[in-house]
Amino acid sequence: MPHLNLQGGHRQSWSVSPASRLCQEPVYQIHVPSRVTAQQGLCVLLPCNFTAKFESSGVAYKYWFLKDDNRDTGPAVATTDPGRALREPGCWIHMVGDSLSISNMRARDRAHYYFRFMKGDFQYSYMEAQPPVDVTVLMEEPVPGVPKVLLSGQLVNVTCQAPGTCSGTPPQITWTVGFDNTARNVSVALENGSFLYTSVLSFTPALGDDCKELVSTIMYPAVVGVSTRRAVRLHVHCQ
Repeated sequence: MPHLNLQGGHRQSWSVSPASRLCQEPVYQIHVPSRVTAQQGLCVLLPCNFTAKFESSGVAYKYWFLKDDNRDTGPAVATTDPGRALREPGCWIHMVGDSLSISNMRARDRAHYYFRFMKGDFQYSYMEAQPPVDVTVLMEEPVPGVPKVLLSGQLVNVTCQAPGTCSGTPPQITWTVGFDNTARNVSVALENGSFLYTSVLSFTPALGDDCKELVSTIMYPAVVGVSTRRAVRLHVHCQ
C-alpha cells in the first residue's frame, strides 16, 4: 500500500502540539498535529501524513476544507483538483505536497481544517482529525544587525531581518527618518519555496549620531494593522 508523507522541515513562526490525532480506519489513516499556532502576518504549515486506497484508476486529488464546509459541492481551502473552486483564490493559501500552507495569517484564519482524498471510486474525508489553527497577535520583533561600535566618518551597512520566512506578500521594512535614504530590500529564496526578507541600510555615522536610536519597523500590508519594530541605540566613536 503506497504511503504519502510530508513533514514541514523549515524554521517558521508557528508551533505544533506534540500530541497528534490518528484516524484508526482499516485503510484510511492520517497523522496531523492536534493543534497549530501561528502569529498574525506570518505563516503556518499544517503537516499531513496519510494512507489511502490507490488501486482505482484515475488521477488522485487532495483537498483541505474548513470544518463545516460541504466536501462534495463547496469550495475548498486548497486543493490539487483544478476543477474545484477555492474559498479565497490566491497564492497565499496552497498545498505543499499533502500539507496545508497559509501565509499572511489573519485572525479569521483561526478555524478547524480537515483533509480529503479522492481517486476514481475511492474517496475519504478524514473527519475524525480536524486540527484547529490558532492565530495570535504578532509577538516577534525584527532581527537587527548593527555593530556595537561605529566609527565616525566610516561607511557602515546595518541590516534588519523581518520575522518569519513566508511565501506570501512581502513585508515593508522602514527605518528611522534621516537614516532611510539609502536602504534597499533583499529577499532570499529558500529551498522550501519561502523567502527571507531583509533591509540593508548604508550610512556614514557622525559623532552627533552617538546615542541616537535607530528604529526598524516591519509592516505586513496583506494584514491590516499588523506591524512590529525594533530600536537599537547607536554608539559612535572617533576614528
